[in-house]
Amino acid sequence: MILNFRWFLSVRPIALVVAALAIWSCSPNPPIQGQTPETSPTDVAPQVEREPFDLAVERALEAWTLTQNARSPEDWDLVARTWIDAVALMQAVPPGDPKRAFAQKKVIEYLRNAAYAISQASTADLGFSYPTFNSPLLDEKLVLYRSYVRAIGPADILILGSSRAAQGIDPQMLQYVLGTQGYNGLKVFNFGIHGATAQVVDLMVRDLIPPEELPKLILWVDGVRALNSGREDRTYGEIVSSQGYRSGGNAKQIDSGSTVLASAKITSANATLEPALTADLLQDAIDAAESSVDANGFVAVEERFDPNTYYQIYPYVPGEYDRDYEAFDLGGVQAAAMDSLLSYTRARQIPVVFVNLPLTPDYLDSVRFQYESEFRRHMQQLASTKGFFWRDLSGKGLDRYDYFQDPSHLNALGAAAVARQIASDSTIPWPRP
Repeated sequence: MILNFRWFLSVRPIALVVAALAIWSCSPNPPIQGQTPETSPTDVAPQVEREPFDLAVERALEAWTLTQNARSPEDWDLVARTWIDAVALMQAVPPGDPKRAFAQKKVIEYLRNAAYAISQASTADLGFSYPTFNSPLLDEKLVLYRSYVRAIGPADILILGSSRAAQGIDPQMLQYVLGTQGYNGLKVFNFGIHGATAQVVDLMVRDLIPPEELPKLILWVDGVRALNSGREDRTYGEIVSSQGYRSGGNAKQIDSGSTVLASAKITSANATLEPALTADLLQDAIDAAESSVDANGFVAVEERFDPNTYYQIYPYVPGEYDRDYEAFDLGGVQAAAMDSLLSYTRARQIPVVFVNLPLTPDYLDSVRFQYESEFRRHMQQLASTKGFFWRDLSGKGLDRYDYFQDPSHLNALGAAAVARQIASDSTIPWPRP
């Protein structure tokens, strides 16, 4: 069991005083010799209103005590609620009170403890209710989307693609901007996963998401890598060889209360926790246990790309050695998968919009630029014959370095800018809620 001993040592004397005062106030006053034990109403001391600080400390001690025996998700839910009560009481210490500065530090500390309890509530059940698909992010998002559907219904707009999509378009910003343009109430979910190609996107739409949970519009957000059949498609190979796929797993079989522990980061963090963690190690454990995926499936990345410092850490890879363009082939298995996807969505009247994400000028050397140009010409021609929408964001002012985490992946700032750019496109057949 993980204890925040630094917190305990800091509040224990106060808590003991509070407890001692409570016990003392509840004990009957011993009669003075020669007097009768009876007292008149005027002899009873008036009730004194408890201060928020004292109540917060008392509530925090209760939360700490509950932590000792917490095992199940329900136990950790109660611990989290108790810490949050302590936060509310401590925040009620008014400005100007001498205890205010100390109370504010305690608020932050209690919030950390509440966050840890919440993370434990979501990971207390160490079993899967379905086999893994050999992709931690796919495992997590399948559970999350199933829960999302149960909570508010299927997404109206589903974002698909690789890690470039997962962190490259902010679904909540897209919802907001579309709402300002008259599309109020649209639900947007980002289902981007690491390494997704056309084969993976086709598999997800046809095999993993039940037809009744499909969206009204698909935004396939990616780039040339998704359609290059010349490179090895490791992600697709891992998924189709997984226990989850072989057992016919799909979102219908996934219990929204399941715990997704396929992530090596989460599993290793939980496996190495010690009972006597320091406060710093406790915070590290909280950070490791918390998922980077928000409620709409978006992975927000805050780092900003600076070529002056980036290449001091990572080597520069010229385009001729970039595996994304290896044995460049826009036909083959990926083209076949795209045809399969478009046939499936066309039969269900679900428009598909392929959004080509921007890249930094630093990334686009002469070799990559040539491949990218060929890809854009190819996709523009396909769009007119295959019946999907092609939107190219290169050359739209979205290639600023501060919009990127690295030379080819957008950060949260860039993801918001992409969402605004896409939402402003009135030629896209946005669904009505």
